Amino acid sequence: MKEIASDLANIPVSDIRGTRVPFLQVGGDEMFRAIRDSNFTYDCSMPTRRYVSPPVWPYSMDYDTGMDCQIEPCPIDSYPNFWEVPLVDYNSTTGIPCAMLDTCPSPSTANDTFDFLKYNFLKHYTTNRAPFGVFTHASWFIANDPNHFEGYVRFIDYLVSLKDVYIVTIQKALDWLRDPTPIDQLDNFQPWNCTSYPTSPCVPTTCYYKTTPTPSGGERYMNACNQCPPNYPWIGYQKN
Repeated sequence: MKEIASDLANIPVSDIRGTRVPFLQVGGDEMFRAIRDSNFTYDCSMPTRRYVSPPVWPYSMDYDTGMDCQIEPCPIDSYPNFWEVPLVDYNSTTGIPCAMLDTCPSPSTANDTFDFLKYNFLKHYTTNRAPFGVFTHASWFIANDPNHFEGYVRFIDYLVSLKDVYIVTIQKALDWLRDPTPIDQLDNFQPWNCTSYPTSPCVPTTCYYKTTPTPSGGERYMNACNQCPPNYPWIGYQKN
């Protein structure tokens, strides 16, 4: 997985640090041992309905946390210095909990999208300040075009207006959790200092495969940087 992302998206292997498994279907201790041994430092695949009020913070897996297991099998062993970033269920407009935006009932307008995101954010912001994650797939932004994207942009503008809110990656949030730093000292917080920028440009190319080795088979389209690999990348992938 790391090799595929690095080769086809021009992402340095050292920058690929976390995982989210397809369909949030974790694989218990066998999976967690594999991703830990592959030098990942965190996972973000486990939703929670039990710890939403107040929301649960990301936690290290040194000890048992009592987390609810929404999609079995879940890990039970200890994984020192490895972190889990739980997907705190959103409260949808219909009251149905959902772990990712594109599994929630779809807001019908940009205003509804903004209100939905703001309502769920405030559950974090006005209680214990646990990090608020925006978890979705790219298709969510075009599934109800332009309402989702417009509402999302309004939500980002709202967050930027709050002087004590920072928009960061999961890895950057974990950097702060490992070294909590007062807000008046964040300008000197080394993990959040941008001293360099990516130097490998991506020239997007659309790749088409008539057949694929995936369980469902069939044709697939995918985007890659630079050239398309001759075969659809899957288990046993080799560069070139």
